[in-house]
Amino acid sequence: MTTSLADRFKQMRQDLINHGVQDVGEATKVVDALAFQVPLIGAMNARALDEIAALIKAGERLRSGRRC
Repeated sequence: MTTSLADRFKQMRQDLINHGVQDVGEATKVVDALAFQVPLIGAMNARALDEIAALIKAGERLRSGRRC
């Protein structure tokens, strides 16, 4: 996760605490979960794209149902 994104999640959490949200415990849990999950989603997408690129590079070109 980029520093700015991590900082934004920290700021969101602090804003919830500072502004006296009624169920601050549940709200901070949601923000903490997002802060954990968002970078994982980004990493999975990057990995999937790398795997797709590798498959394309390793594959064979087909034309009219025949290999070229």
